[in-house]
Amino acid sequence: TPDVIGKQFHLAHRPRFNWGLLAIVVLFMTVGLVAIFSAQSALVSRIGTNAIGQKQLVYLGAGSCLMLIIGWSNYSKFARYSWGLYAGTIALLGYVILFGNMTNGAKMYVNWYPFQINIPAVTPYILLIAIAGIWSTPPRIVANESTARALLRKSWINVGSVWLPSLLILATHTIANFVLFFIGCLTMLLVRKKWAILVAHCSLFAA
Repeated sequence: TPDVIGKQFHLAHRPRFNWGLLAIVVLFMTVGLVAIFSAQSALVSRIGTNAIGQKQLVYLGAGSCLMLIIGWSNYSKFARYSWGLYAGTIALLGYVILFGNMTNGAKMYVNWYPFQINIPAVTPYILLIAIAGIWSTPPRIVANESTARALLRKSWINVGSVWLPSLLILATHTIANFVLFFIGCLTMLLVRKKWAILVAHCSLFAA
């Protein structure tokens, strides 16, 4: 039957998990844990605390589970939600600018009891995921669209979608997060061989 044939094709041609990359990640995590608990052992003897490393273990476990879920899932199906993820992240950056706590000259943390979250630190990664989905989605064909409007829409997708969050990240005075996000976008353009768009971004940055 067609359903059986489809399932057989799916089994034969589905992407293989990159076990080599997983081994490298596990190696780096192990080295990091050894360093953390070595520091903990030294501090326990000096100041009598053993709290160092516990929080990192929780983050490591959560990140590992998320990595495995993403690695085994067909995340291309989530591309349709890219604009929603993008808009939500822009809203979070706006919230930080308006209501975030100033720390060392930068607006970073927001207090959502009982949590204190450094939103600008995570937004570059979320935005890169969203923009990757936006750029990988085939452009929508609009009937009877004028040349000027088509150019404006393409300019917003390829250029404006990068610089709007870039300016918001810069408004929080977290330069490192801007650099991370901007370099990530340029890397995606290099991989996609979009040389004209890459030059446009570099020109705007130089200006």
